[in-house]
This record gives sequence, structure tokens and C-alpha cells, in this order.
Amino acid sequence: MFRGDASLLPGNPWQNVVCNGALGTSPHADSRDMEFDANGNLLQANDGGIFRLANPNTSATRQWGPVVGNIRPNELHSVAFDPLSKVTFGGAQDTGTPIQSTPGSFTWNELTQGDGGAVAVDADQTAHPGTTIRYTGFTGLPGFRTTWNASNVRIGGFTALNFLITSGPGSGQTINQFDPNIQFYNPYVLNAINPTRMLVGTENIYESMNQGDTVANLVQTGQFIGGNFSFGQPLAFGGRLSGTAFPDVFSVGAGATIYHRVSGSIATLPAYNAAGGGTVHTIVMKPQNYRQVFVVDSNNRVWGSFDEGASWIELTANLGSLTSQVDTIQHWHSQRAGAGPPLRLHQQRPRGRNVGPRLVDAYQLLPRRWGHQPGGRRGQQRGSEPPATSARRAAGAADREHVGAGHTLST
Repeated sequence: MFRGDASLLPGNPWQNVVCNGALGTSPHADSRDMEFDANGNLLQANDGGIFRLANPNTSATRQWGPVVGNIRPNELHSVAFDPLSKVTFGGAQDTGTPIQSTPGSFTWNELTQGDGGAVAVDADQTAHPGTTIRYTGFTGLPGFRTTWNASNVRIGGFTALNFLITSGPGSGQTINQFDPNIQFYNPYVLNAINPTRMLVGTENIYESMNQGDTVANLVQTGQFIGGNFSFGQPLAFGGRLSGTAFPDVFSVGAGATIYHRVSGSIATLPAYNAAGGGTVHTIVMKPQNYRQVFVVDSNNRVWGSFDEGASWIELTANLGSLTSQVDTIQHWHSQRAGAGPPLRLHQQRPRGRNVGPRLVDAYQLLPRRWGHQPGGRRGQQRGSEPPATSARRAAGAADREHVGAGHTLST
């Protein structure tokens, strides 16, 4: 930030007014607006709130200070909940990696500053009882992992994730050295069965068996995993079927192509394209039945497959009349009798948009029996069912799917 004095022309009219130009002080990064108050001090709005430059015209005494008050500015693009310490932490645009101080608290502490990357947590209490492992970082790939106890206290320091490629193209190099297609907030996911395993998606799909220390370069897709969108979760890794764990299974969206593996070879699911599905922003597999797959695409449509991708049904229905942007989808278990595990959809807050101070959810019960038209769209034929109904019955599919659309809010 600079101050200009036209009276000093044609000499040197500009002065720095941060850091050494303001007694070693500065406001938060990413300026959004500047105004002078009634006392002649300069107020600046930025991604960290509001800051004031006192005595802006006097180089010997001008100094920055926060006037944030109780605004609690934050723009989280990625969040994770630690079930051991029962706190939430996240990756935030320009405000690093904030961590809730205690369960339910409005006070958060910064683990790191700058741009916070995507976050995840390994809460496997069989492998490491009494501790969890949190994955955090900056832009690009996740940078490191840290260990935390049940009191939300970090144990030890930061362990860097090397991502050394040990098989496939680029062997002997790290992903950062080899891959030119690392995304701004690069997607990755921990395995739902064994969270020491990880998938990373650039235009390539990488698999790690050891917490990101080394990776295998599985396949080059030619398209950005997630469409270079940054806010969805285009990788699903690890699942179950009829009570049996399948840690190798994954579904990954690269552009409008879905890559799928149960074990061994990787295949694509062309029926998704034939149904009209767009670029995959988020993909999830039902936790207890990996053959049920759900997608949110770049056209804000929701898709479901109940037969491991052999056929697809569009589930969007009237969701488009309730929200203009759907980015992520989450599958969780319902305790309500007669209802199956619902899907919850979230909308990322567009930058600069003033979203109200509450979470708005709209729910729709989807009937068990779906009509089916060519192209995978929902029809109006009464009594008809989606393809592979027998597979759904065998997997114990529920009577209904419960879908919600809402806004995620910045605090």
C-alpha cells in the first residue's frame, strides 16, 4: 500500500505505508476498500476484516491496528470435524487454517496463515488410540500432517508430505516436481476404510499407501480432476458392500468422465456421459454400499447410480428452483424410521455476495419408485423403478432418499 503526494512532483511523491513505512505494522492481506474516517485516519477493509492506519500523513508515527471487533471474518472452502476432540478446523481463503478452540466455541486459533488448503482428518482410534491426524496446508497439494490429542492439543511438530512418485510416470520425482497440473486448491481424499491411504487428483490420479509419503501414479486422465473447480470433492475412496470392506474401491471424476476401480484395473463409466452428466464437481459413494454413487456436476445437477455406474438417474428435480449453485454433496445416516440415508447438498457462497446470517435448508422426499426415461432422466411413469432394482434390494436400499439443498456460510 502506498501514499502519494502530488505536491512532491516531479520528484518522488510515493511512500510505502506498510511494514517499514508504518513502524513495522501492516493490515491483513487482500485489500477490498479504503475510506478516511472523521479523524483523518485511513480505514481499510480486507479479507481479515477492518484495519485502521492512524496518522497516515506522518511517517514517524503512522501505525496500523485492527478494528475487527466481533466480525470474525472467514471464508472457509474446506472443513473437517475431529470426532475425538469434537472441534472443527478448515482451510480458509487468505486466513490460513483456523481451528476451533473448544467444542462449540466462537473462538478459533490459526494453525497457519496465508491461504489455507483443503483439510482432512484421520480419526482411526484402532490405529492410533487417543490421537487424531490432521492434514492441512496451503494452496496446491496438502503440505503436512499433525497429531492432536482429545484435548485439541497438538503433539509434536509438522510432518511434511513428500508425495514421492515410486511407480508410473515421474518415478523418482515428487508430484510437485513432475506434475504441471496441480490445482489451486488441489483435491485429495483419505480412504474411508484405512485413512493412512490417500488419493490425490490433478489431471492424474495418484494413490498413497503411507499418509502421502510416497505415491503411485495410476493413470493420466487428460482432464482436471474436479474440473479445476477447487470447491467440490471429486474423489471417493474406500467403501463397503454387504458388510465387507473394500479399501481399494474408488470413484473419481475427471472432467465429465468417471474413473472407477474395485480392485485391480481401472475402468471408466460411459453410461454417465450417455445420460448427459456434466463435469464432475463432487462424487460420493454410499458408505455401506459403494455401488450406489451420487454426483453433482458443473450444471448444478444431481445424478445417482444404484448399479455401480451401469445406469444413471438425474435427481435434480425442483432443486434448480431453490438454488442457483450446487457444489458439494454428502451422504449420512438417518435415524428416522422408514427413511434411508439422506443426501445433503451445499452451495458455496459466491465471492462478494451478502448471504444472510443463517443456514437455509430445503428438504424434498424422493419417492422410492422412480420413472425412467431414455437418457437417464426422471420420468412420470407410475410403478416403474430405476435399473438394477434387484441390486438395490440386495444391498438393503432404503425406502426413500432425503435430499437437502442449502448454503454454506462464511463467519
